[in-house]
Amino acid sequence: MHTRQSLIHLLVLTALAGSPPAWAADIGFDDVPSGTLVDGTYAGSGVLLSSVASQSGHAYASAWQNSNTVTLWNPATGGAFSSAFSADEGAVKAVFAAQQKKVSIDARGVEAIEYLGNDASLQRRPFLEAFDASGKLLAKVYYANWYGDGKAGWGTWQTLTVERPSADIAYVLFSSIANPPGQRGRVNGQGIYGVFDNLQTYPQTQGAYVGCYTDDGVRALPVQLMAAGATVESCMAAAKAHTYAYAGLQYGGTCFAGNAPALRKVADSECAMPCSADKSESCGGSWRNSVYATGVTPAAPAKPVYQGCYTDDASRALPVTLMANSIANVDTCVAAARARNLAYAGLQYGGQCYGGNSLGKTKVADNECNMPCTAGAGQTCGGTWRNSVYATGVPSLPKPPANAYKGCYVDTASRTLPIALMSSGATVESCVAAARREGYAYAGLQWQGQCYAGNTLPPTKAADAECNTPCIANSTETCGGGWRNSVYATH
Repeated sequence: MHTRQSLIHLLVLTALAGSPPAWAADIGFDDVPSGTLVDGTYAGSGVLLSSVASQSGHAYASAWQNSNTVTLWNPATGGAFSSAFSADEGAVKAVFAAQQKKVSIDARGVEAIEYLGNDASLQRRPFLEAFDASGKLLAKVYYANWYGDGKAGWGTWQTLTVERPSADIAYVLFSSIANPPGQRGRVNGQGIYGVFDNLQTYPQTQGAYVGCYTDDGVRALPVQLMAAGATVESCMAAAKAHTYAYAGLQYGGTCFAGNAPALRKVADSECAMPCSADKSESCGGSWRNSVYATGVTPAAPAKPVYQGCYTDDASRALPVTLMANSIANVDTCVAAARARNLAYAGLQYGGQCYGGNSLGKTKVADNECNMPCTAGAGQTCGGTWRNSVYATGVPSLPKPPANAYKGCYVDTASRTLPIALMSSGATVESCVAAARREGYAYAGLQWQGQCYAGNTLPPTKAADAECNTPCIANSTETCGGGWRNSVYATH
């Protein structure tokens, strides 16, 4: 970690030091030896590192001027510029366990100014890019150059910072813009490179409004805590009590919770429906969540492990449809599969997302999964009838004891088990575990994998033969039927 000289920056750090927010990270890379692979080293601070468009795909600590920096080169094999790189070699990617309001990285250009050339566009210099959970570019900031702009010039350490109105930064990329095509090393055999150090994150303040987000039938915030009648205060309190990082209010008072904000941020005016229980507050809209950060720090998820490229067909190797439209990237698809405790997530055709508990059909060459993710810069999302498959790292769950099954019960439109935990993809194990985790006495599975919960048995019992629909995620189990719940006691 190099020594900073910015008084303003020091004052900001001092102000934050008294009450560090959830998942705030200050990473200088000096806590490990030079040459260490640091992809998961800072997971405890809510940051996973990798590199994109590089040969290794990894991030490393690398010594430079008596301290460590972060690089995509392995110093043992990286060559002369092991600590410095440009987009010719790739970019370092930092993915955050909780979305951030502000992210900064210290950068330094390491080539002499004459190598820049007289380029009026001034684009060949270090940069920091911020993206939301869908892979949309939110902002890009550049290293200040030497062309009379009154700022620190080329060859100095500068702090590149992206700050947003609310916490929607899911990950960042940083590198140094490459030379124009065909002109690499065009001046005295030199390229334009950047060195990077001191990655810092600043999450949303506790309890703050995050924004208005879209929803769909899969549920961006997967746990329904109240079917109706919620207020901002009661929904946030319920989400916090169940240790979720975000609370979402929809359609006048339905309350949802989860650990990632939602699918896509839209204008606040789309979340203008008054709460039925307090008309002075807004409770989202139709398929729109008013999302709030609860201040809870979720556990850092395990990094998904790529399993390979697998064939698919109309019968679906990974049977649970998580996102039918091409809107997923690796991070959002794996998160959706994890929310249903599915062992595998698969991305296909540029961003369709599927989940399941077995790998798939036939493994083929990785180059058959070559379609870029529509929503994920630098990520690959399978191909035509090809899944890029990832292991989600969720633990296997025990089967409930035989006496936990209470029978087949009739359901109604008002829901005899009122809490919707999963709209699809549940198994007996995952539904019972989810209901137990939320503190409910009973779990009910319906119509191939919907999961409901409540504290009283439904009033009307049906014949067990009326609960005859196999669970999509595990066809050896039964998941109720049409308006029929297979009901289990959770304790």
